[in-house]
Amino acid sequence: MQRGRILIVGAGLAGLALARALRQAGFSPEVIDRADGWDGGGTGMYLPANGVRALRALGLERAVAARAAPIPRQRLLDHRGRLLADIDLEELWGDVGPCLALARADLHEVLRADVPVRLGRTVRTLARLDGPVQVGFADGTSGEYDLVVGADGLHSTVRRLAVDQRPPMPVGQ
Repeated sequence: MQRGRILIVGAGLAGLALARALRQAGFSPEVIDRADGWDGGGTGMYLPANGVRALRALGLERAVAARAAPIPRQRLLDHRGRLLADIDLEELWGDVGPCLALARADLHEVLRADVPVRLGRTVRTLARLDGPVQVGFADGTSGEYDLVVGADGLHSTVRRLAVDQRPPMPVGQ
């Protein structure tokens, strides 16, 4: 059953996780990304147990754990290499779940499995007078959506079109 048209702009970790959660709730979101393909880049990621618990709720904990290395301890050192803290993460997190580390590309691949994504598609215009949001795409087509989610990163086109014309400003942190 179609329960309202939802557009997710951005097929990164947040956009794909949202798409999976919406699909579990019975929605059929449309996911688009401006990239023409998957680059496989990025760095390693540390997932604390609460992040792994969120993946469990999406039905992805096992698939992620199969690609990840467990992190049972965390050692904090000062700038001279002196030990400040040695934390037993399994004791700290208990039944919440394990802490894991994996390549960002591996996490992205697991998240996008079974989530249709239209690549090479960009939003050019957003308009909402009354009712649904009218979305104009760069290829000249358009669509009507009940919800448009900007998961398109720091230089978000959706944020610029819908909320604020100014680019984001670093706050020094």
